[in-house]
Amino acid sequence: MNGVTQLLPSVAALLVCLVLVPAAAQQDKYVWQEEMCPRQFNVSGVAHVPDAAAKAQVIFNYTDEKNYFAILFRDREIAAIQVVRGKTTPLWPARKLPSGSDFTFVIKVRKDRLTTVVNGNLMGIAALKTRSVGGRVGKSAVGSATVEQLRMQEVEPVYFTDDFMRTEEESGEWKTVSGEWRTKSIETANPDPVRSANPFSYYSIAKNKAIAVAGRWFWDSYLYRASVKPEAPGAVGVVLYYQDPRNYVAFRWWSADSSHTGRARQVLYVREGVEHVASATGSGYQAKQWYRFTVKATDTQLRGFVDDELAFAVEAPPFCGGKIGLYAEQCTGAAFDDVLCSHWESPADDPSPCLDAPRITPQFAKEDTMKAWANPDYDWQQGEDDWWWNRGEFWGDAALAGDLPNPEGVTATAAFTLHAVKGKPNSGYTLSTESSADGSALVYSLARQGTPLGKGKVAVGGWPAKVEVRRHEKMLLVSIAGDCVLSYVDSHPLSGTGSALKTTGKRLPTQQIQAMGACYLDDTFSSAPVNWWQGKGKWEVTSRWQCSPDWSWIAGWRSVAPILWTKRAISGDFTLEAYVCNKMEQDGPMGYTHPGDLNVTVCADGRDLGSGYSFVYAGWNNTASGMFRKGVECAPRNTKAYLQNTNNRNMGFHRKWFVVRVERRGNRLRHWVDDALISEFTDPSPIPSGRIALWTIGNEQFTNGLVIARARLWYEREAGKQPFPPNHILAEAEEPWNDRRAPVAPDASSVKHDFATSTQGWSGYDRPDGAIVSLDTTTAASGNSSLRIENTGTGGDLTVWSGVGPFDGLKLGKLRFAYRIPAEVKVNLFLQVEGRYYAFEFTGGLQPPETCPSLGKIEKVQADNQWRRAEVDLGSALRRALPGRNSLQVDRICFSAPLATYYRAGIGGNGWGTKWYLDDFELTSAK
Repeated sequence: MNGVTQLLPSVAALLVCLVLVPAAAQQDKYVWQEEMCPRQFNVSGVAHVPDAAAKAQVIFNYTDEKNYFAILFRDREIAAIQVVRGKTTPLWPARKLPSGSDFTFVIKVRKDRLTTVVNGNLMGIAALKTRSVGGRVGKSAVGSATVEQLRMQEVEPVYFTDDFMRTEEESGEWKTVSGEWRTKSIETANPDPVRSANPFSYYSIAKNKAIAVAGRWFWDSYLYRASVKPEAPGAVGVVLYYQDPRNYVAFRWWSADSSHTGRARQVLYVREGVEHVASATGSGYQAKQWYRFTVKATDTQLRGFVDDELAFAVEAPPFCGGKIGLYAEQCTGAAFDDVLCSHWESPADDPSPCLDAPRITPQFAKEDTMKAWANPDYDWQQGEDDWWWNRGEFWGDAALAGDLPNPEGVTATAAFTLHAVKGKPNSGYTLSTESSADGSALVYSLARQGTPLGKGKVAVGGWPAKVEVRRHEKMLLVSIAGDCVLSYVDSHPLSGTGSALKTTGKRLPTQQIQAMGACYLDDTFSSAPVNWWQGKGKWEVTSRWQCSPDWSWIAGWRSVAPILWTKRAISGDFTLEAYVCNKMEQDGPMGYTHPGDLNVTVCADGRDLGSGYSFVYAGWNNTASGMFRKGVECAPRNTKAYLQNTNNRNMGFHRKWFVVRVERRGNRLRHWVDDALISEFTDPSPIPSGRIALWTIGNEQFTNGLVIARARLWYEREAGKQPFPPNHILAEAEEPWNDRRAPVAPDASSVKHDFATSTQGWSGYDRPDGAIVSLDTTTAASGNSSLRIENTGTGGDLTVWSGVGPFDGLKLGKLRFAYRIPAEVKVNLFLQVEGRYYAFEFTGGLQPPETCPSLGKIEKVQADNQWRRAEVDLGSALRRALPGRNSLQVDRICFSAPLATYYRAGIGGNGWGTKWYLDDFELTSAK
């Protein structure tokens, strides 16, 4: 039963029996606590009321018999009263108690309200118009009633954070309730917090349930946030209002491949060990991606979000207070990071954007090669009249904060301006502060374009004093030392994008200034990358250099085209800035086998790079830079923009961070690298919106990739977006190079695969960059079935290996096959001969000559998604390429996207889920 829905009329008899008796008759029955009531506190205990004659009450803020509060228990009912100058007022109507005779209660007294919870059920909430700090806490009982375990707990607004930056032997404040929990370091040879962006997380292994908790029993009215990366199927989540192992609330999220389709996001009430699903809706998670859980928990409601998308909303939750926790179930591995728990009661308590200001490892700012992105001095430019302007543009809600230093005998002023027109500080909102010379007080005032909005003065308890001005929708908020001191509603908010600062008397170091906004993403990946989606490859914090593995940043590799997408989709004007470099080879000789391709895509759909604008730097095997619009080059290639002397002995390349910048203003797009304009394009029909991706082209061994030190995105507004589709991988990837087919018999005159009943050994080996191969009974060139070859995601090599074992290419030199292929599929035919690949052009165009030799072109190919037939004279082509041989063993045949083309990134072809069909594959004698 939830008491807030079980309302009864006021019971006058209850009040008469318990309150309106002579004070002298009751006074000797009171048992007082020693403590005096503070401003905010909880009173808890157990009331035993076994029969109708039993009565009990808990008294607080008692100053005398004419002034106090009381919670009254009697014969299945509970009431709350306030006595002021001898006059008794019910705070809410008397209500039914839960069944039984023992009642565990928590009375929560706050500066403006009184809340009572019994046996985990909310009984009532009352606004407190008048209440003096002080007075005693006590209890009284009549008949066989008792009040036991009475205690008072002073409370303050909750604030708790943990980024798990500690050794694997330390657990910090977390206590294991069930399952396995440990601090886990990144997968690099020498994880070093001094030289790493984010080397640690908290890791769970849950065969059944795994729960770890932190905090205090009296925590309530909080915003709880945690990041999680489930490594496997199962469930992950967070715990709220934890009482003990048998009583708590949890948000549990099942994986997309579980049996909970459509109801994967669940709110659990666990009471006395029994689970009750209070809410179940929504889709499941995809493993190996980072997510952020946020729950806003109050006495009357729980609202939960996954990546800022509403996941659940439930009313009247049980317990109304308790510890926080992390949760996993039937999941063989899950990483948790970046826990925050802070006070929250209303939207005005939503965290400031400055809370998400990125951390920068201090050592990075000391390195000359990293100062451009790690030293905040580079974010500020001096303007007129000693105003300093942040070089970013902050559309939408914005915030500007600084830690004011101790004035130390000097009268110091600081002015913070936001939503101004750049170069015109008086065109925005300006918070002006003046610190008294003795450091005892701070005077502040807020103005809108010079018109005063409010002012005040606060005592300063300690320096530095954090000062912030921010806009939250139509509300302006000023906070000092964590307390909101001024709020103002502006019905017509200013639209400027400039933020500026001016100080006198005491300089404010740039390290202590934060300029952030809701339409701004600034990520150094010192926190979990919850704003990003791993489109292809493996993305995690790892070493950049083989020669110095303790230096680590986030990197993408283990794919022919590692892609990292923003989860946000944006529209309108924007500026993207990324500090990137190539990842050094991690295996074999030290060096760079594929330098370049420091690439960006914007306004894309989050599936295919070919759906947006793609900016290529040092591409085409480090020979040029250029730009694509929806897979078609739209600007001339810049043949002067490439990398030179790309080896690990050239420190100018080996240690450099390249600044890639893309800007959109209206229908004009421009691309810079290191402040040099690479390309620009004016689109008469601009793509209106989409996601952004950072990506590269890797080597064939997947041992290199892209490293990102910092990525920043200023944008005008967010746009609607579709969920990311799941990658379609059937099983654990196999190694095709270890699979040796039986040789074709020397006397065989033909080999035919008609795919009548099976795939006959053809396979993509379930690789993320390869093809999915299956038997298809819906279409065939002859018979009842054909081979379907489907892309597992976007781009990749789309390779399918034939089931034909080694054969003599001069003897079985004629190849015939039927195909049904659409125009968007770009593949060629490859033969492996004496350890080297040779290519026939099919639909993928001419094979780039620096990759492998071409044996010619398959003639009369029609990519129209209709059944067609092709013939290839393998023997003649091999004799021309390798003359003077009596036999040539062909070890493998495969179809694959051509090497060193952007088809392997899904640009110009081979987009998400593209497929084609093959039938009647036959090798015959060349005679």
